[in-house]
Amino acid sequence: MPVKTLALTFDDGPSADIMPRVLDLLECYGARATFFIWGEKITPELETLLKRCTVQGCELGNHSMHHLHMSQLDEDQIRAEVEPLQERLLELTGIRPVLFRAPYLDISPLMKQVISLPIINGVSSKDWTPATSTQERIRLVQEGAEDRAIILMHCFAGNTATVEALEELLPWFAQRGIRATTVTDLFRQKAVEAVAGRVYDSAV
Repeated sequence: MPVKTLALTFDDGPSADIMPRVLDLLECYGARATFFIWGEKITPELETLLKRCTVQGCELGNHSMHHLHMSQLDEDQIRAEVEPLQERLLELTGIRPVLFRAPYLDISPLMKQVISLPIINGVSSKDWTPATSTQERIRLVQEGAEDRAIILMHCFAGNTATVEALEELLPWFAQRGIRATTVTDLFRQKAVEAVAGRVYDSAV
């Protein structure tokens, strides 16, 4: 039996180069993840990639339409960043996202009131910047790989170092009995009832 369960999450997809490689690795190791989708990056060519996520047992979350600093937005602007993406992903996959992650993890009290989804943070691998080496990404994830953890990574175009990190991290998880799954599955396993507007750094 696994001694730990954590959630893997990837922001800023879809991407034609990195996201398929991440999905391939997850499939190879029997792992799952939540992908927080940047709405304006969805193109007709990438729609099938989003469908593949759900078929593979992964989860799609809402990461806003335009990746703005949403703490600076008013109520109508916040809704315009979240609600159209909810409908788009429902149209494409038949599943409406049940989780939101704020761009830049930039969260205001108004966002908590307006967004009718749990807001997910997590343990950062600092992989959003090329200055973070592959080995440093691995180290940060390994340090944060506790039971109930939510690991935050990125699958934007060109982020090859995160793929390289995953190539070491997924077998490392397997060797230690760590199960990598989606945020929703982690919450279910840990009997966490996620509440709209509440911010979660882990499944507690």
